[in-house]
Amino acid sequence: MRSSALMRITRQRAIASMVSLGLLCSLSACGNMNQQTQPENTDSGDAQLLPPAQGNVQLFIPADSFSLSTQTPINTWSELSSAIHSQLQTYGFSTKQISTTKSDSLAKQIDALTQAIDDAPENTPQTFIIAPALANDNIRQQYGDYVSDSQMLAESSENSSKTASRSSGDSEQHSDDDEVSAIEQNQQDLKSLAQLIDTAQAQHIRVIELGSPMQAITPDCVVDLVSAYQIGAAQAQELVNKLDITHATPSNPISIEVFIPSSNDALFARAMFNGVWSVLGQYYASGVVVSPSGRLSQTSNEDSWSTVSVEETTKDGISTAITERLGLNHSREHASSLPKLDGVLSGNDAMAQYVIDALKQAGYTGTSATINPNISIGGIVKQLAGEADLQRNAVPQPRRQSSTSSADSKTQVLTWPIITGYGAYTSNLAYIIDGSQWSTSLVNRNAVAQSIAGCVLAYNTNNKPKTVVRQIEKQVKQQQKAAKQHNDQQTIQSSAWDTVRIDQVSIPQVSQSLLAVSASNLKSVLIDGQYISPADAGL
Repeated sequence: MRSSALMRITRQRAIASMVSLGLLCSLSACGNMNQQTQPENTDSGDAQLLPPAQGNVQLFIPADSFSLSTQTPINTWSELSSAIHSQLQTYGFSTKQISTTKSDSLAKQIDALTQAIDDAPENTPQTFIIAPALANDNIRQQYGDYVSDSQMLAESSENSSKTASRSSGDSEQHSDDDEVSAIEQNQQDLKSLAQLIDTAQAQHIRVIELGSPMQAITPDCVVDLVSAYQIGAAQAQELVNKLDITHATPSNPISIEVFIPSSNDALFARAMFNGVWSVLGQYYASGVVVSPSGRLSQTSNEDSWSTVSVEETTKDGISTAITERLGLNHSREHASSLPKLDGVLSGNDAMAQYVIDALKQAGYTGTSATINPNISIGGIVKQLAGEADLQRNAVPQPRRQSSTSSADSKTQVLTWPIITGYGAYTSNLAYIIDGSQWSTSLVNRNAVAQSIAGCVLAYNTNNKPKTVVRQIEKQVKQQQKAAKQHNDQQTIQSSAWDTVRIDQVSIPQVSQSLLAVSASNLKSVLIDGQYISPADAGL
């Protein structure tokens, strides 16, 4: 009796909470134990009812990487955890139904997961959200906590013996042995994780994995966060859009230089370049895009990643790479004699900083705002204060430098390129505001949290996750339309659903597009989206 009464109270509170937030929406076929009576002839735009929140949710995530530097992405595991908690509470889950465990290693995470399985109450809906606590190297830390390591681990395991055999000398042999040992330990821990997930599912616990699908791990659902391929493709698409490449011609080609960080991680560099090439490859092949350094050409392909990779991604390393590629070590009397450079795909925001410094030192002048004179720091400050909307014109094709110079020529040579990055570092926001860096991108943390919370609600009420998430997205869009919020960056985009097969098991996979940030939408995306405060942007 007490349990039944408590369930009714919980349900009533959940529904009341949903009503107050205007988030009631229905499922055409809930299929849960508490069937809702659906009105006849319900219009698709009417408010409909979500299933009431039930059961418990446990989140297992890595501990945030410790860093004193401002050169770090703003998205962290802690921020994602907070966003998930907030969304779950929006859908009716109480704080007592939600718990989070942070682990600084996969081994510790496995211990915590084992304990949670042992303590799981019977006959209570339960969902585990698991982000494997894999160690990141320095390159991956520049891209934030959410980049997947699954492919790296799988292929590194296969090649671990080759790594050791290539070493020479006692010190190198010792280093390689440590690397092989770490890889083998990760592989062993992943096998243990896979077994634990199977054990949890046998106890009717639903499992959502955060990150790319991993070999031998078969959760109920995969929520993909971001991959190296996606980062590369997103930056390349920004260049296509901003430089209007689709209208370029071989007689007046766009000059784009690509920098891919590699360090010791060739797998990451290759995957990122494949993303770049999926967008820009066709333009290099047709001759409408050229590489000033000649490292990419019409004969290049997706295996040409090593020609544009940079092992030393420090400020000095990037400066040296740019100088060597563009021949900037030669004496140049005027900025107009610098190599034509329309765009630089710089990999991440740290590299973007170093690219900006190197180009300024070499003599490149102006900013991205030169191409769009409507952009000004004063205008951005007013926009951040809510006093004005910032409008950015389409980017015109920069004119080619004339082969003949004239003292009275009115042709303006635009020497500053469009520079892209990734991570939305707070240290780079000033560059975006003043136009030195055209754009950055980041994981749409709010939309991802909404998808995860929707999947939890579905699993704990015996519904299909895609159906619940789609209904939530529909209702959010209806609310924003009613509130006349037509800003594309504020609108929750529809999630993309796919199916992956792991060990002959079909698993649903949901993902969100990356958010692109430039001066024109910095407020609507980062500040209104509560990723940063105006103070973080230095305004």
